[in-house]
Amino acid sequence: MHSTSAGCGQDVNGCIKPVPPLIAAYQAGRLIAQFGFFAQQAWLGITNQSKAVAEVFGKLLAVTEAIPSASASDNFLKKSLRDRYDDWEDMLNSEWLAEGFFDVNRTLRDLWERSDFDVVQLKECRSFVAPVIDLTEKISEAIKSCLDDHARKVFDIGRSLQAALCPENIHRFLFETTAEQPPMAWDPATSRQPTDDAPPRNLLANRSRQPGEIRPSTACLSEVRHHLLDIGTLDELIQLENANTPQTRVETVGRLATIIERTLLKQSGILEKTTDEVCKKTGYLGLIIYPDSYEVGREGMPNRVNLGGLLPTQIVLLVATRQEARTTLNDLGGVWQKYGRDQAPQDNTIRTQMSKISGSLRSLGVRLRAKRGEGWRFECDSS
Repeated sequence: MHSTSAGCGQDVNGCIKPVPPLIAAYQAGRLIAQFGFFAQQAWLGITNQSKAVAEVFGKLLAVTEAIPSASASDNFLKKSLRDRYDDWEDMLNSEWLAEGFFDVNRTLRDLWERSDFDVVQLKECRSFVAPVIDLTEKISEAIKSCLDDHARKVFDIGRSLQAALCPENIHRFLFETTAEQPPMAWDPATSRQPTDDAPPRNLLANRSRQPGEIRPSTACLSEVRHHLLDIGTLDELIQLENANTPQTRVETVGRLATIIERTLLKQSGILEKTTDEVCKKTGYLGLIIYPDSYEVGREGMPNRVNLGGLLPTQIVLLVATRQEARTTLNDLGGVWQKYGRDQAPQDNTIRTQMSKISGSLRSLGVRLRAKRGEGWRFECDSS
């Protein structure tokens, strides 16, 4: 299989090792993106891609064994996935697919001379590949139905990261008027021999693609960014955004995957966290910040407050470590650029967030007090 596939742990005999549930959810997300990537190519007539689909699906079945609700006696998930794969094979080997492939190629061949052929071709291609997109989503939903809320987020992280290498709209990039003719899974059975000015034999797809060949779109990178905010990993993404070659993109996704997997292993209790990762004592008003769990505590108090996300946690950490020095709107704008979804937040957006944080922390006996034109700092709450 391809080096960019989601890594499943293997022993010396090549058997799949058990993986923690969160890692399984993450790997399943990556494999779903690969499944759709290769299935669309196989569906559109690129030969040998059905073998890649089978390999990816085999890994998907193995990974989902580690999902707790998939280990029940009735094994609902495994049965559901096998049913969906049976659907895939039935569809791929059906007469209606071969007939549809012939019909759409005949239609496109008649339109070959039109000036807007590229637009028409893309529309026909998108329509033709719809059953594969629908099947991919059914497989995805079957897996996510067995995951809790956090594991679903982890699944989405894996899928969006792999989509940076395996675009989920790969059908848009499989036809080039100047591409050489590769072997086809389907034969349009054209009655005339191709000439130099004749259209390609397969007008839906005439070239294959491998993971990493297509530079990630802005929308794809935005989705990756939003998911990575949940675990505080953004630095590698900047390198991915600037990557111009497939090799660089593959390497960067690999580094991101390593960081994500280490984070998930820590959340699963497999890797021990360092003291710095467990908590950060600011030395100011006894505040203790727990970045990994988005919690804030205070020395001598048993309760903690969960801030519910990375952005508010980083805001609290910044303001607390500055102690009596006030944190300005400009300072907070920098935090938003690194950890927030809005790269240029309005002043009112920042003020609303600060007010919300302040209200959350009053149970610890502290609050954020603002001074017009100067900014915020923590003070004891005397109310």
